[in-house]
Amino acid sequence: MQPRKLLVLLNYRLSDLIRKGEITLRYYNPGNLFDEVHILITRPDYPEIEKLQKAVGKAMLYIHTIPPPNPILTLGFRPALLKMWARRGIGIARKIRPNLMRVHGDNFNGFLAYCIKSELGVPYVMSYHHNPYQKVPKEWQPHRDLALWLLRDARKLAVRNADCAVPVYQSIIPYLRDMGAQRIQVAYNVVAPEKIQIKKVYGLHDPVRLIYVGRLLRRKNPENIIRAMQQLPEATLHIVGDGPLLGVLKELAKELRITPRITFTPAMPNKQLCQILAQQDIFVLHIDSHGISKTIIEAFLSGLPVVVNRRKGEQVEELRPDFVKFAENTPESYAVAIKELIAKPSERKRLGKQGRSRAIALWEPKKTEQKYVQIYKKYALNESSNSSLK
Repeated sequence: MQPRKLLVLLNYRLSDLIRKGEITLRYYNPGNLFDEVHILITRPDYPEIEKLQKAVGKAMLYIHTIPPPNPILTLGFRPALLKMWARRGIGIARKIRPNLMRVHGDNFNGFLAYCIKSELGVPYVMSYHHNPYQKVPKEWQPHRDLALWLLRDARKLAVRNADCAVPVYQSIIPYLRDMGAQRIQVAYNVVAPEKIQIKKVYGLHDPVRLIYVGRLLRRKNPENIIRAMQQLPEATLHIVGDGPLLGVLKELAKELRITPRITFTPAMPNKQLCQILAQQDIFVLHIDSHGISKTIIEAFLSGLPVVVNRRKGEQVEELRPDFVKFAENTPESYAVAIKELIAKPSERKRLGKQGRSRAIALWEPKKTEQKYVQIYKKYALNESSNSSLK
């Protein structure tokens, strides 16, 4: 019997995920469905295979890299010229003979999947983790933004020819429809399936333990949460995350003279994070995008009461006031929301319990992992089709 093979096409550095401790069990091989997982990265990156093994479960893991296309040689990433760049990736796929491809996002790797399918007939599933149409504050990266604009024609080809487009939350669907996706199926992010501990006791620690988890970017800037700490002398705040704002936020805490009550941890293994969440009192978050981050899913699953800002415009469909404490993105509003939870133990417990109940229904790790298994099984080539590869 031929081994079942999955080719995963990435356009981000796995080395960065390893450094941050964000490697999730079977993330690239849900349900141990495949015997071999080949990860092809369309940028220079040479991650340590042994540190990635848990992400593919029991499968044999292989890493391949190819350089990104040259914007000058491809005249601004024109599809006809990008096909020349794709020849190397097609050659790798021809040797692997995968049953299925999974693409994360619709960058160069998405166009490569389109080319491999056109040449070899291998189906592909594309997952999407944000909606480019939603205008949120972000670090201005002109080269990246220009590249995405120039890639629009190539991205459309990738999306329209995908066997299935898989957004990780509801608000991405309008973008996929506009790009011409033929089949769309929501499947939420799989979070650490084996290490989440459940909160049992909702009595407060002394001092009260607040925790924030997320990249320190403009769209996730916890500045107003830090400023709220001036009005919360009975609380400490643990910020877990790295990013360009780390130094600025440390200076802010110093300026506000609350440094002794703020702990910054730039990186923490996901296993450890999922173990300490239940030991905190309240999870606090600021995020401008309309998505559902893995960190907030982990907080809900642990049974931790959650305080998060209301987004501008249309609200996030998956988050509802019956299990989330909303605040405006101001120090005063965060402080009021947190004080209310500190003062009301029954409300803390209700939010934690209902948040966990909602999370089990939507994001329970075994259920979300099985959703990907079902999608993969539906679109993977069978052995007879595999034999027709050119």
